Amino acid sequence: MRSPKGGARAWRTEKFGNGWMFVTPDGNAFWSFGVFAVDMNDTVDDLGSTYRQRVIAKYGNADLTWGPQQVRRLRSWGFNTVLDHSSLWVRPIQTCSGCAGWQNGQPEKIAAPWYIDGASYPLRNVFNYCAQPGKDIFNGINRAYYNGYVAPDTDPYDPCFSTWINSYMKSASATQANSPWTMGFSLGESDYMWGFGAGSTTDFATVPPGHNSPHLGWIVLITRPTQTNNPAWNATYTDTKVYAKQALQNFLQTRYGTIAALNTAWGSSYTAFGSAGGWGTGTGLLDEDGRHTWVGNWDTLAGETAAMQTDLNDFLFQYASQWFKTQHDAVKAVYPNMLYLGPNVVGSWGTPPRKQILQAAGLYIDVLMTSLGSLATDDQARLDYTMQYLGDKPIASWTGFPANPDSSLWRYANPATYLASSTQAQRGQSYSQLLNWFWNATVTSTVPTVGGTKPYIGVRWWGFQDAWAEKTNWGLVSLRDNAYDGKEATVSGGKPGVTGSAQCKDPWGYPCGAEERDYGDFISSVRDANMKLLNSLVTAGKSR
Repeated sequence: MRSPKGGARAWRTEKFGNGWMFVTPDGNAFWSFGVFAVDMNDTVDDLGSTYRQRVIAKYGNADLTWGPQQVRRLRSWGFNTVLDHSSLWVRPIQTCSGCAGWQNGQPEKIAAPWYIDGASYPLRNVFNYCAQPGKDIFNGINRAYYNGYVAPDTDPYDPCFSTWINSYMKSASATQANSPWTMGFSLGESDYMWGFGAGSTTDFATVPPGHNSPHLGWIVLITRPTQTNNPAWNATYTDTKVYAKQALQNFLQTRYGTIAALNTAWGSSYTAFGSAGGWGTGTGLLDEDGRHTWVGNWDTLAGETAAMQTDLNDFLFQYASQWFKTQHDAVKAVYPNMLYLGPNVVGSWGTPPRKQILQAAGLYIDVLMTSLGSLATDDQARLDYTMQYLGDKPIASWTGFPANPDSSLWRYANPATYLASSTQAQRGQSYSQLLNWFWNATVTSTVPTVGGTKPYIGVRWWGFQDAWAEKTNWGLVSLRDNAYDGKEATVSGGKPGVTGSAQCKDPWGYPCGAEERDYGDFISSVRDANMKLLNSLVTAGKSR
């Protein structure tokens, strides 16, 4: 399979038989093997220095030498894409005026989506595109009535949400967008989109259980109708309206006409669609904070009338549509041929989002970036559910799992996540099995309109290095920047029992070893699985 080359055509997606693929600007089929967060941090860890300091000691810098070398490493392990949260120095569009070998930009080019966090940046009003920051609907909830996990979610009806993304797209670099290596736009960090993750427990539990997201229609119903500030972002508001709650009021008023009709449907006793006495104490719909008996469960909506559940589900579809459509339209207005990849994860913990979110996403996104596939016994049912409501669109899945006991994070227990292993070898086996599942996964034939489809067009591995902040072995490389290949990430370069300083060199001649312990081999299984799939593409004649 060839890499993208020059030309004005943008990346697209296309079905070959029953299987989806990316297609590069020069017409080649492309299945994406991606890695998140090819970057570094400045936090001092158990080893007494930062990853950045070790990188500089190893490569001489953290940019001109380091960046291209990480791309070489990734390609040697069978990866062909760098993903969100990665340094500019590994991205194909990075330039360096007057730097030897950089006349055409980063010399070791690899495909990459154009990532900008269109979820949290409006909340912070980065670049000052808005008159004031956007609002977070979770900032206004009463925790006495919502006992679930809280994280931000940008109000998609707030004027700043639209203003911010449209302003960004109009100011964005045409050079980057027109690069044949830029796959499309990834425009939202899922950590700031709470509610777009795993759907209701009535459909699927997360893997492991306990991480299902709240129903965003329910959250809008109970959130405060005005906000004056948000301490989390050091934001103050002169326009205090929470536009999502106003949108819910308008939606219900249009549907029912009178408050009496709404009360009959919901079993409620509101006196007005607006406010009548103030949030948390008044009797209007806008005063709802979750205290009333007719407001059911934030996950399942249990305890609500059938009509109330229908209304909140229908509003959830509108809410998600507003989110995706606003970003989609901003992208296509400036770059009509570019792929809109949506947020970087929709769904979470091996679990699809609610069907209304999938239905909305299917209207606007070109590829669903999700977290689906964990070798759970019901992975097929989760895939079928996703595709039934998404429609005939391709998907690519976030995945990542640790083996803390056999890593630079050996002092810390594995987190409660799926496929956590005790050794790097077991971790590698899980990667191989999961990649094989992605490649072969086929929607059950009885699912309407999409039965028989093979939707996966990529794997999205989290992440490049071990995460000190999370105390988790997510990485392909250790905290000392040694690959987990059974040779580099060892005390002395593959010589168990020999102590001392680094005694080995990696395939490019850079020093390795000097770990606290000898760690096992994850990379060989990763490389073999990636290369086997790539070779199968060529054998099947899917590279053109």
